[in-house]
Amino acid sequence: SDPADQPAPEPAKAEGGKYTFAIQIISHHFLRPPRNNFIVDLYTMPAGSDNYSAMARKYRQYQLSERGCVPLKERVKNNPVLKKSVDNILVRVKFGAKPFTKSDQTEATEPKPYIMNTFDDMTNYILWLKQNGVDCVDFHCVGWNKSGHDGRWPQLLPVEPLFGGEAALRRTIKTAVENGYQISAHTNYTGAFKIANNWDDNLIALNWQGKMATHGSWSGGISYSMCPKQVVKLRLKEDMDIVKNLGFNGMHHIDVLTCITPYNICYSKEHYCDAADMADAYACIMKYCREKFGGFTSECSSDYAAANFDSCLYVWGWPSHYPKKNDFVSKLVPIWQIAFHGIIMSQPYWDTVDPTYEFFRGKPFDRGKKKWERILNVVEYGGHPSFYWANYKKAGLEGVKEMYDLYQPLKYLQYEFMDEHKEIAPNVFLTRYSDGSETVCNYADAPYTYKNKAVEPHSFLLLKTREGGASVAKGN
Repeated sequence: SDPADQPAPEPAKAEGGKYTFAIQIISHHFLRPPRNNFIVDLYTMPAGSDNYSAMARKYRQYQLSERGCVPLKERVKNNPVLKKSVDNILVRVKFGAKPFTKSDQTEATEPKPYIMNTFDDMTNYILWLKQNGVDCVDFHCVGWNKSGHDGRWPQLLPVEPLFGGEAALRRTIKTAVENGYQISAHTNYTGAFKIANNWDDNLIALNWQGKMATHGSWSGGISYSMCPKQVVKLRLKEDMDIVKNLGFNGMHHIDVLTCITPYNICYSKEHYCDAADMADAYACIMKYCREKFGGFTSECSSDYAAANFDSCLYVWGWPSHYPKKNDFVSKLVPIWQIAFHGIIMSQPYWDTVDPTYEFFRGKPFDRGKKKWERILNVVEYGGHPSFYWANYKKAGLEGVKEMYDLYQPLKYLQYEFMDEHKEIAPNVFLTRYSDGSETVCNYADAPYTYKNKAVEPHSFLLLKTREGGASVAKGN
């Protein structure tokens, strides 16, 4: 049997108010001896600083001094694409996808993708936003490739004809660029499908039994795990040249890459890839995207990716994936944001994508918060606004315009570190930044006064140090 099926010891325990933990090294993950020793650094916090803000600041210091992270304000100095992305909000447009199938697809059995948007639809969205004063946008094209989202990876071309084909996509890109926007492609380097016309056995990771590794089924059928080393060797340059040659001019987005912790070991004798190799290969992909497109974006955030990562679609999968029962967790707090705000742009939750839209996605993706709560979440956690799942045809683009306007007085904060977060009254939260700016988010049903400024229920207050004074905005 697979050694991974064997029960592991408890990594952490709490007994009598005392917490203990153990470091787990899963030996069967290593076909060869690890290249480095395992080292665990423990830091003792000074008296009076035993809170999550202080711990996160300490971790940020470690990321900056030892892990290669560089603040946004430094990285934008010679990078106009990244600089523009900081000012921009993110609008992703999904064109369509095939129904999920649980078997390999062939030309004869492949289902047609359903159409969510055409390239001409996206062109109209671009023009509407420009005409309505939304001047700073990064657009992502999702599912533009052959057979739509997750359709035939690693096959990219031809551009899916049902959505308009290559000529229409080029017109959409040209419209975005002419109106001063950045526009990017969405691609994938985790799952490959046998329906692809460039399928290559040598691209696929092998499991401990020497068989092709898989991880579920998606729109393209059974998803075969790509070996990251082989992606770099066999696909990376050719694929990114295809994307570049179509005219995309914004930071490149690769699906879920930063969600994945380095665990997907490839046991091939020809291209063995352990956890460290996997992290190195993914870092190579991210660096190449930065060189080619000015930046790299993905979703969620595994620690090893931090130094090569520019924008995170969302940090946590709440509410569809979290919270799951865990006796050690009482609530979510922005430790990640305090550590990485000012380094990586982000949205806090799955739930705060499309913050100004009200819609029901269906289980397990239904949204657990009201519109005003999601807006306040974005402000409280220093979010970089993003839109993806909203049906722009039915709901219009007024929600994008609304969040864009709310973001304008806040966007300068993207360059600042988040230094402190705390609950200053029941359901009232203070976030303080490295330049002294503060936001106060009032989730309570009664007004709250902070520094002689009234914060109405379900609204937020921004105290700006750069220009002086304060501004107040409602969340609903």
